[in-house]
Amino acid sequence: MRDLNKDLSIITGTSADTFSKLSANSGYLICNYLEDMILNNEDSCSIDLGIGVLNIKLNGDELRYSFIPSTELEGAIINTLENNQAPLISVVTGKLVGQLNKLYDNLL
Repeated sequence: MRDLNKDLSIITGTSADTFSKLSANSGYLICNYLEDMILNNEDSCSIDLGIGVLNIKLNGDELRYSFIPSTELEGAIINTLENNQAPLISVVTGKLVGQLNKLYDNLL
C-alpha cells in the first residue's frame, strides 16, 4: 500500500507527524459532518477533500462510500495514463532547477 503522508512529508520537507495529525483531524471532521447528517435526519453527506469529493450514504444499516476526483486530479490521472509520466517528475524537476538557479545566483 502507498503511504501518502510519508510521501508528502518527503516532497514538502514537512514532518510525517504533521501529516499524520492532519489526517487524524480530517477524520474527526468527517465524523462531525456525519453527526450533523444524522442530527439533520439526512441520509447522505458530501465532503470536499480538496482533491475530490467524498460521498457517504447511509441506507438503513448499510454504509456506502464513493469518491469523485476533482477536475484537476482527474485530468492529471488521465494525462498520466496517456503519457506514462506522472506530473510529480515535472514538479520535482522544476524545484530542482529553481534551487540550482538560486544557488548559482547566490554565487555570483
